[in-house]
Amino acid sequence: MDKQKSPQFPFYYRDWWHATRRWNAEQKIMYLEMLCEQADSSTGSIPVDLYNEECKDEYVRGKFNEDDNGFFNERMRNILNKRDKYRTSRIDNLKGVKNDPHMASHMGDDKAPHMDNDNDKDIDKEKDKNKGEIIKRGPIPTFSDYKYYAIAKKPNVDLIALKLKYESWIENGWRDGNDKPIVNWKVKLLNTLPYIGDVQGVKGSNMGGDPLPEDYGKPSPNAMSREEYLNQKKM
Repeated sequence: MDKQKSPQFPFYYRDWWHATRRWNAEQKIMYLEMLCEQADSSTGSIPVDLYNEECKDEYVRGKFNEDDNGFFNERMRNILNKRDKYRTSRIDNLKGVKNDPHMASHMGDDKAPHMDNDNDKDIDKEKDKNKGEIIKRGPIPTFSDYKYYAIAKKPNVDLIALKLKYESWIENGWRDGNDKPIVNWKVKLLNTLPYIGDVQGVKGSNMGGDPLPEDYGKPSPNAMSREEYLNQKKM
């Protein structure tokens, strides 16, 4: 790895958020410190003694692998290698065009936008497990956005059942029950709402569509009505 270390590495908040969403603050800080130690290491790995002393949590340790130089996070290593290869290629290009002022003017020191675009492609696209095709994964909304969109389309939706559906997609890597990546969450939610219970206990919904399966069950007894929900929000 390049001995001249860069003081930065790309940080993808969405992936961080979902990778650590059930961790406490201490675990998150420990994980971030270990990633910084790896990024700053000349070998690309965290020294064994430092790792064993500073990284005590089993969940954080589960994010790292071991090699001859210590411990490393594979995702971080790939990002750093890609960054260093890109920087090396830019330096080589500069050497080739140093006598051409026009070309050199387009080879400035600011490489971050180009690097981020390349890495974003790696994040947003993944291979379909069954077909081996490259598919795009859509953005993940907050539950608040997800909930209000659902209420706008189906005011009497059972909010507890709605949250369970959202969490099931989250836990499955933003994939539906058929393990298919969710590209457009609004379209997916619209197609799913007829199968989510409502607070009146009526099968189906005011959106029409097919009736609910017989074994779907009754809405949660703790579900609040639309009026109760709005009144609670005003308090």
